[in-house]
Amino acid sequence: MLAPSALAVLLRLASRCAGRGCPATRDEEPGQNTSPKAKHLRAAQTPPRSGKYFLRVFVPIQIFSAFYRMTETQIPDTRTQRFAHRLSVALVPPVVAAAVFAVLVAAYEHGSIFHRVVIWLVAAACSGGLQIAYVLYLQRMEQVTAYDVPERLQRTKPYLLSAGISFGGLMFLLFLDASVFVWGLMWCYTINTLLLYAINLRWKISAHMMGLSGPVIFLIPVFGWQLLWLLPLLVALGWARITLRSHDLPQVLAGTAAGVLFTSLQAWLLLRFVLPFI
Repeated sequence: MLAPSALAVLLRLASRCAGRGCPATRDEEPGQNTSPKAKHLRAAQTPPRSGKYFLRVFVPIQIFSAFYRMTETQIPDTRTQRFAHRLSVALVPPVVAAAVFAVLVAAYEHGSIFHRVVIWLVAAACSGGLQIAYVLYLQRMEQVTAYDVPERLQRTKPYLLSAGISFGGLMFLLFLDASVFVWGLMWCYTINTLLLYAINLRWKISAHMMGLSGPVIFLIPVFGWQLLWLLPLLVALGWARITLRSHDLPQVLAGTAAGVLFTSLQAWLLLRFVLPFI
């Protein structure tokens, strides 16, 4: 039998090292809860046995599935809270960003299919994909308590890194000659994240609400006021964040207002001073 490749050995060793010390990988102890729900939660906490996980998690199509599997360990008990949790996961800012960039690329990128796919991959990765992969890593290393980083002080480093990644994505999109609407939204993500970081130094507001209201406002000058039908989605997400006790009403309203005001100002500057010269 042929010996495994060096890469396969390294991946296998990395997978084993990741599983050391994890309670979910140890044998069940006497008196441990053996209910189906408890077993399901322990299984969700168990690190994947294949070292290929470390490669797959950075592929955009796999990031959300990995993210959702990790949030399964935080599902509340009541039916209402479970629905609120799933709504929060479905509308997490990286998912919203990937969807909005897909709309913009489909509408305003007119190159080859390969060019449009590359533009979307860069935009989706740098507006949230790489950031959520980093948060998953921090959660796995127990440096943050949950996927949405509920502790205000734990948000500082992810916000700064997120702004840096978004700025790198902006430069890459300009290099790829992306549409002004695509790189313009990436510019908004960069500035909004820096402003969110500054606000978070004093007060935690809802990044979920800012991450949904901002892109929706950006799309209104582009596609028209018919997008106002998305407003009930904002209300539903705000209800979900309050129901889960992740934020109170002032934090939800502040996140929504910040997304609307900051993005409106930047969209106006883009349309008034940049678009006429392109």
